[in-house]
Amino acid sequence: MGCGMSTDGAASNQHNNPNAGVAKALRKYLKLEQAIRLRESRNPWQKMRLNFLTLADVEKDIRAKSLELAEMQQKTHSLEIPTFRMINALQVTIPHSCSLIQFYNRGHTEADLVSLEGILKAETQGNADQDKIDALTRQILLTSELGSLEAQKAQLSSEIKSLEAEAEELQNLYSKQDTVLDAVFGGEYGSMKENQLEQEWEIFDKRREQVTDVLSRWTQARSNMVTAFLKITSASESNSSDRNESEQKRADARNDLTTAANSFQAARRNLGNVDTRYCSDEVIDALQTAAADAFKDGDSNNSQTDSFYSEMMRNAASFAVWIDEVIKTRILPHHEAESKKAKEAEVALRAERIHLLKKKAIMEEVGVEYSEENTEMNQRISEDGTPNSSDEEDAMTINSDALRSRADPDVGPIPSIQDILGKYPFQCRNRYLDL
Repeated sequence: MGCGMSTDGAASNQHNNPNAGVAKALRKYLKLEQAIRLRESRNPWQKMRLNFLTLADVEKDIRAKSLELAEMQQKTHSLEIPTFRMINALQVTIPHSCSLIQFYNRGHTEADLVSLEGILKAETQGNADQDKIDALTRQILLTSELGSLEAQKAQLSSEIKSLEAEAEELQNLYSKQDTVLDAVFGGEYGSMKENQLEQEWEIFDKRREQVTDVLSRWTQARSNMVTAFLKITSASESNSSDRNESEQKRADARNDLTTAANSFQAARRNLGNVDTRYCSDEVIDALQTAAADAFKDGDSNNSQTDSFYSEMMRNAASFAVWIDEVIKTRILPHHEAESKKAKEAEVALRAERIHLLKKKAIMEEVGVEYSEENTEMNQRISEDGTPNSSDEEDAMTINSDALRSRADPDVGPIPSIQDILGKYPFQCRNRYLDL
């Protein structure tokens, strides 16, 4: 008889106890809360937003450099390749008369073009139009730069695609949680306090999000300058070796200097054009000129001197140290303060919603318990809602001693946090698709 009454009895109990549905909703809400907290710790929206901004910069560079490359190719189109010298040097079979652009379009490499440039200069013995020779040099640099930019674009696009899936999954969890609340409270706020807490949390969270974006960009700028410092050091070593040893040495120096110049430009973008004397147009122009002059003979190349490399290394090191100081004295303290406010507001809002659900379910009868303490999520999530990780700290200490030994004793004034934040657009939460 008990078996025969089980279904009807359960239905009767549920009908007589309307709070049973609320209790089920509460358990579902808490389960969703755990899943949300875990996925929020990976910050998919923040990472994707930064990747979108970086991708926009990369695509802008690609467009500009592609236009310049087309101009350089037009200038070098009429240059003819000395066939017998090319065959001996590159061991390739080409027509008797072949323009540089035709040669390159056949799939030959940057190294081939580097060799071709040296051969052309030797063959013409200075009789060729110098503007065309310079255009060829720039063409080689642009070809290399565009290759790097296209690779970076592909990587960013792949990361964005992966992050979009994570963000969509998190948004679905939010929607499910909202559905639970709507079912219990009829689409209205459970209390005026919940409404107020939600508004406060949104304000604090936008502020936290903004300063987190700025912190990530400045940390990336610091990484840009470490790259620039290492590339300038490498170029200096290539320059100090036997210049007649290999054309590849000169090509290496040129590529390193080009990467360094690009790193300075990327750092300046990441800083939102906050001014510093270490990233002036003159510094970038000097590096680009040195890259273009990499194949000039030492006695006629004023940019390829020990003093030049020393000055450029000092600029890169000082710039990196200055960024360190700004991050540590301005951005990190502000980030910690805003993160604390956002976290407190978030905890208060979530606690109020849990309280409202518990109250609705009449906790003393249902017996569902919930605590913010000692959950698996809280053990995996740090105080500001981000993963416990030392990645940023590691990035801040890489090459620190080497940089400081090369940097100026006084790297200059530190901007205020208002000046820093004022250079960036104010991002709205969950608006990554609008970028």
